[in-house]
Amino acid sequence: MIWTDAQLREALNRFEQEHIDAKLLPNSIRSYVDYAGRFLRWRAGDYRPRDAVGPGPRRSLVPVTTDDLRADLSAYELDLRAAARRPAAVRTYVDHASRFIRWLDGLFVTGGPRAARTPGAGSRAARAPDLSWAWEGAVQAALVTWLQATGWTIEREADTKSGQHGIDILAARGADRLAVEVKGYPQATYARGERAGQTRKWHPASQARTYFGTAVHVAMVMRDARRDAQIAIALPDVAGYRTLLDQVHASLGDLGVRMLLVRPDGSVLEPYMPGVRLPSALGRRVR
Repeated sequence: MIWTDAQLREALNRFEQEHIDAKLLPNSIRSYVDYAGRFLRWRAGDYRPRDAVGPGPRRSLVPVTTDDLRADLSAYELDLRAAARRPAAVRTYVDHASRFIRWLDGLFVTGGPRAARTPGAGSRAARAPDLSWAWEGAVQAALVTWLQATGWTIEREADTKSGQHGIDILAARGADRLAVEVKGYPQATYARGERAGQTRKWHPASQARTYFGTAVHVAMVMRDARRDAQIAIALPDVAGYRTLLDQVHASLGDLGVRMLLVRPDGSVLEPYMPGVRLPSALGRRVR
């Protein structure tokens, strides 16, 4: 399911009522609800841990998935640590917020074991968003289409199905060259091979951070190897990647690495604007 900020606040009220109905101790209820509420307020920019350093979150409250919320929770944890919170306190802040996210997924039932019960959001499988458009092959194909539409000639396009190594996209336009590292958003299940259809061991939000780190490293390698070319990282425009880009976009810009966000409708957004969510119609073509 895709959650708006208003829907998350309403869900938090239901989360609290379910704890009350389960007859948990009042202090426990306040704790679970308060820490989940702090996380939601932090996302909205209405709460900041005391003594935190740095700019804090820069977000606009667009609809998000629970995978996006988990990525936000990782950034929230970093902010708590930056505020010199004790490790035990950080665990409490994060664990209680994580409980709420699991509840949204239908993976946590208040006052009882996990069951075939839908406390607020139903089973994860039933509510999982369709992110097939964010698969690496789809992202690469959309980007190739946009490049060709804006005058670029594709000199190389890696075979994503076979996992071909090397530069994912190499394009030319006159004397200009463009080398692109493409990453998709991890899917919850394997799409190919012997394990097709099976649930992945690692959660997509956690694996996305690994994908992102790999993309940055590959971009640096291409920067050294292809001094004749512009270097770019292409990602699907999902909130989890936006959160990661918000943290390093200035450094990538200083290094001359372009950031291209491919949207569900196939449009490409550039330049990257931290903390800003634009409708697809406002996405620019790659120039």
